Amino acid sequence: MNNVLHDDTDASIILAAEESPPEKFLEFHSFSEQDNITIGKLIAHGPVLIRGGRGSGKSALLIEARRRMLDISNVFPVYMSLRYLPLLQSDGNEYIGHFCILLSNAIQSELSSQNLNYDFGTASDQTSVQIGLNKLSNEVGKRVVLLFDDPAHIGREKPLEVFFDLFRTLSSGLTSCKAAIYPGVTRFGVRFDVYNDSTVIDITRSDVSANRNYFVDVVKARYPKLALPETFSDRLSPLQFANLLGRAVVGNMRGFILACHRFEGKNKIGIPDINQCLLNMNTDYYWPLMDEVAPKLGIYEPLLEPARELIEAVVDHSCRPVRDKQKTIAQDRVLIHRNIVGQYAKIL
Repeated sequence: MNNVLHDDTDASIILAAEESPPEKFLEFHSFSEQDNITIGKLIAHGPVLIRGGRGSGKSALLIEARRRMLDISNVFPVYMSLRYLPLLQSDGNEYIGHFCILLSNAIQSELSSQNLNYDFGTASDQTSVQIGLNKLSNEVGKRVVLLFDDPAHIGREKPLEVFFDLFRTLSSGLTSCKAAIYPGVTRFGVRFDVYNDSTVIDITRSDVSANRNYFVDVVKARYPKLALPETFSDRLSPLQFANLLGRAVVGNMRGFILACHRFEGKNKIGIPDINQCLLNMNTDYYWPLMDEVAPKLGIYEPLLEPARELIEAVVDHSCRPVRDKQKTIAQDRVLIHRNIVGQYAKIL
């Protein structure tokens, strides 16, 4: 699903920002006012963690921050994806060694792309990297910003304490570290105080947020025809269409684009079409997504099946009055007693 499709006719379903060709990044990404505030904090000095679920747009924000920093004369940005096989299975000093070599290569590559005549060299330990970063900053006369993408990548078999030790110690007056994390399941270790050692920014996309036009704005930028009132039946508006799909994928922007793509080419869209879209996504998106996310949950992975059973029970309870012909419309909200929430907090 995340493969890059180089044919222009299929370019609209490039779903992962980190897999988008650099020359097409701006063509397929636009940023809201709130996104621009987040990007500004990524550019500013100091350690920052952006926290959001899979497909919420964390990578796009990091990549865009790096792109904008290229136009700032006193900043040297380095974007580094941590989706490397050596980092999946290693821990401790072995992880540090792999990490430092990969970071050295990323820095040297960025130096070459900016035509800066400086040899960073290859550092294989944390102290050498720290010394190298200080020398780099002084030599090029720029503040260094390190953007780490996806440290909790799928398949990571070890906890992340060692990464956050590096994140904390590499941050200095000359170097700012930024990273993307997942809510609730990222383990920081005992030496990293997430709120004292960094600024945490939550990335949420919701149709009931302050900017309830967010999803329809995305549709206008990516699928202009789906933003026209004449595309829809009398019972549906572009805003309702966009917000309904946005809520259905729980703000997951990758899922939202995938859902919108199913309607491309349709001359008229009504409620039955949306219903069919959601049924199809139940087969090839929702449940496969659960299996894909499972490895990211770490110690909480065994709770995946109880969580699935819980939501199925909630939906069954909500739809029962319609099945029993007591109501014509199913309820869209469920009130759960706080004692139950307390007992099953992790599952919820």
